[in-house]
Amino acid sequence: MIINTGTILGLRCSKCGKLSFHVVSLFAFSGSGTIRLNCDCGAISAIISTTNKKKFSLQVDCSMCETNHIYYYTLKEIWSPEILPLICLETGLEIGFIGPKAKVKEAWYNQEKAIIDLVEDAGFSDFFDNPDVMYQVLEYLNTISEKGQLECRCGNTNIDLEILPDRLELGCGDCGARGVIFAETKADLLALKQLNKIQLSDQGFILKKMDKPKKPRKQSKK
Repeated sequence: MIINTGTILGLRCSKCGKLSFHVVSLFAFSGSGTIRLNCDCGAISAIISTTNKKKFSLQVDCSMCETNHIYYYTLKEIWSPEILPLICLETGLEIGFIGPKAKVKEAWYNQEKAIIDLVEDAGFSDFFDNPDVMYQVLEYLNTISEKGQLECRCGNTNIDLEILPDRLELGCGDCGARGVIFAETKADLLALKQLNKIQLSDQGFILKKMDKPKKPRKQSKK
């Protein structure tokens, strides 16, 4: 039997929000029946256990509903050439993927793009003041979120997002902190891309529009 040694688990950390790709090797179970996969922040993202190396249990700290889910798979299902999605048992949404590295990364890329495609397909272009800027702002926020750099000072990483014609309003459901990101001009986009981390606080945050300074009027000579 040929085992797919390129199997990885793509999962977003429920603590810091960062997307990580963990190598899942069958040989890791040779000395123990349990392996723990840790996020860079130190939190345990998943625990995989087996007693006979034929059937496996996968415990995941869900980033969607913030509870633990346990899944049961066979050896062939985990080390398969096909991708295996992990579904949140509370919301029914995909929270992770197991399979070949290329396919797992492609699945996550498609999921991150889904929100932007949904906006475009729903005909929201006419809703935005500047659709091109808005889509790029959304993409950049996705990038920051993948790195675990979109959060509230209180520790909450599940930031609520409200999309308006010229801006995005971010809010923390835990402490009530709010902030605004403008998405109307190229200057708004450039201002956002200068940031590598966005954090809400009790005083909120705001990216102000970078309007060109008005030229002083020439005084007429008397």
